[in-house]
Amino acid sequence: TTGGLAVNCANRTIYVTSTSNDAVYTLDDSTGAVTLVGPYGDAAVVMHGIEFDESTGTLYGMSSHNNGFYSINRSTGAATLIGAA
Repeated sequence: TTGGLAVNCANRTIYVTSTSNDAVYTLDDSTGAVTLVGPYGDAAVVMHGIEFDESTGTLYGMSSHNNGFYSINRSTGAATLIGAA
């Protein structure tokens, strides 16, 4: 289940978060193919929103399980808690 989308405009990468398997993917907008980047690293993390910050190159997410605000590694998918919102 798709929980959110974020776009890196500089390289046209579309990130997709899944709420059913707790991972982040990239989406090819020309073919519709998705590629697994990786799991968040904690099965309790359920990202219902993600956003890409063009100024820092950082992918962020919000998890509903703990109201946690996370940075997401764009190479591995690993989520690092920044703090609670």
